[in-house]
Amino acid sequence: MTARPPKKSISAADFIRGTIVGHEFVRKNVPFLLYLTGLGLLAITCSHQADRKIAEIQAKSTQLNRLESHYLETKSELMQWGRESRIQERAQERGLVPSGKPPIKLEVQPAE
Repeated sequence: MTARPPKKSISAADFIRGTIVGHEFVRKNVPFLLYLTGLGLLAITCSHQADRKIAEIQAKSTQLNRLESHYLETKSELMQWGRESRIQERAQERGLVPSGKPPIKLEVQPAE
């Protein structure tokens, strides 16, 4: 059997000196570290996109509430304008007054 050389452990001094980059363990695992980095970046990107969508949904919800209240206000005003008393007020402003005598019914005789 061949004897394996003793494994050199990674120490804090290796980090300080910068020799950790040349260590065999690090060189073997560079593709995996790049994969983990890519997954991390993907997770961050997805999180930012989700935050942007939430803000957009909240803005749309606020706009929808404003439009609904404007719709109800306009609908209420229109109903008020359609009341007989309001119509009479506007007609009087233009010089029109209601007739004092009731309307008469016209009957058409069929031609013989």
